[in-house]
Amino acid sequence: MASSSASSSHYSPQWKGIFTFQDDKRLEHDDSIPKELMKAIKDYKVSLVVFSNNYATSRWCLDELVKIIECKHKNGQIVIPIFYDVDPSHVQGWRTALTAASNLKGHDICGGIESENIQQIVDHISKLYKSAYFLFSSQSVGIDTHFEKVESLLEKEMVDVRIVGI
Repeated sequence: MASSSASSSHYSPQWKGIFTFQDDKRLEHDDSIPKELMKAIKDYKVSLVVFSNNYATSRWCLDELVKIIECKHKNGQIVIPIFYDVDPSHVQGWRTALTAASNLKGHDICGGIESENIQQIVDHISKLYKSAYFLFSSQSVGIDTHFEKVESLLEKEMVDVRIVGI
């Protein structure tokens, strides 16, 4: 049984002869966490996936989930989701958003020189907006108040030449 959260669930199932594996409790200091976790997950008959508010922010949790679902499809492992202080519809929203985002054409920046990868992304975005007229006042979040301050400094009612450097 896999448990990613809720420490009280780690102890009570043992009273019924059910043993749990909790990342932070059963790993020895020398053990390779991913290797030990993946081996443990593979051997389970039942996996509890404990979804919490910050579940999707943990790479380990997401990697464990991938392995658990893989074992469900390959070995018929039973998977029981537990929604710990999170609405199930939020988890479904994560799934929908992750699927949609992963299906978009994007930039794979694993490897290579980071600054060059970033420059390629900046160039890509620049090309997207090069031909488009970009209105700061309507398309940039939070710029309206700053734009109004600059306009007030221009004193547009005065008939005179103004130069603004940005």
